[in-house]
Amino acid sequence: MTENEQKKEYLNQYRNANRKYRLLLEQERGLRLEMQGAKPVEYSDMPKGSGQIDLSTAMAKLDELLSKIEKKKLEMLNIRMDIENRIADVQDGLQGRVLYLRYICLMNWEDICVEIDYSWRQTHRLHSEALKNLKTA
Repeated sequence: MTENEQKKEYLNQYRNANRKYRLLLEQERGLRLEMQGAKPVEYSDMPKGSGQIDLSTAMAKLDELLSKIEKKKLEMLNIRMDIENRIADVQDGLQGRVLYLRYICLMNWEDICVEIDYSWRQTHRLHSEALKNLKTA
């Protein structure tokens, strides 16, 4: 693995932590909806279970999930702060801006090109130079 690939992997830690955090938030929303139990009543003469979860069990699961969410949020913020500090140390402001937009704002290349008003090729050149100038250790 090249040095620039290692730096990209380091910078992508925030993107990955952000995705995991958002997944936990989606799980929380789903659990809360399930706890509300707004399900239609089906009338049938056949016996069957309620299919709904016990409220005390759901509350315990929600509490556990909220604890995971807080831990993941703190981890994500710590990663973000570390990466932001290293990006801030890049001498060239435009190079630092490209790194910030890509790895902290999680923008795609097209939007970055528009934001900095540079061509696709020039933006990638700036990104490559920025990676060379980024100090990770």
